[in-house]
Amino acid sequence: MNTIQIAMNEEMQNKDSYDELLSFSRITPENWSLPDHKNYMPADVTKENWAGPFLKPRLDATVPQGIVQLFEVARGCMLYSWFFYPLATLGAEQCMRVGELAVWERCRMLQKESEHFFSNLQTLLAAGVISTGDESRFQAMRRLRNTGSHLKNLTLLDPGMAITALNDTVELINRMFSAPAEAAMDEDDEISEDDDGYPWEDVEASRNDERLQRQHPMTEAKRLYLDRAKPCPQCGCVADGLAWFYFESPPETWEGLCGCEGWITVCDRCHRQVDFFAELRS
Repeated sequence: MNTIQIAMNEEMQNKDSYDELLSFSRITPENWSLPDHKNYMPADVTKENWAGPFLKPRLDATVPQGIVQLFEVARGCMLYSWFFYPLATLGAEQCMRVGELAVWERCRMLQKESEHFFSNLQTLLAAGVISTGDESRFQAMRRLRNTGSHLKNLTLLDPGMAITALNDTVELINRMFSAPAEAAMDEDDEISEDDDGYPWEDVEASRNDERLQRQHPMTEAKRLYLDRAKPCPQCGCVADGLAWFYFESPPETWEGLCGCEGWITVCDRCHRQVDFFAELRS
């Protein structure tokens, strides 16, 4: 193989179709699976080191699954900007939409959601879920989302800027879903330890009864009752994130004609019984 052929093969390791009119590489049948030119920041990152910064940010387990799913779409777009530079911008714009959805979902957990983003932010601010600093950052996110949704010209972010958007989104959402909403609770919503459902020793006895739990799979409970289940009134954890198990009151309660059994949901973080769905009463 001569020197010219070697040079041509090396050149084809990247897309070679930069279009001045488009301001990015034109995709062709020959180059669609090739990496894009790295003439932007970070320009000196190798393929082996590329994925790490995109994969590092993680949403906490307290964040609802629907938000996590949409966030992973944003991450995927950014990561694959290795092959097509403009995907970094699409991923960053997706982050803005994920942030807006997260604000709405957090308000829904408080049963105070609105169709207006500004109203939802004020609800969370009043509830002590977000700080004034985070409220300003969410407002900036909203403005960027509007810019991305109502285009007037081409906007291209480099992958380094996209990584910043990814990290900021994770930071804001994780903090919002980890914050208790004590200020948002009405007095009627507060449940004292004495009024918190069934005796805890009976609840824990049922929870630790392996035979009882095998007989009553949690999947069946969620199929029947998840759409009616409430979030934790103290921390706002969604119903799907609570502990679900089958409860059966002690034998003496059945002898006294006050026995019951059914599905119970518990917030382990707040040590609260949230819902009880009775299956049988004496």
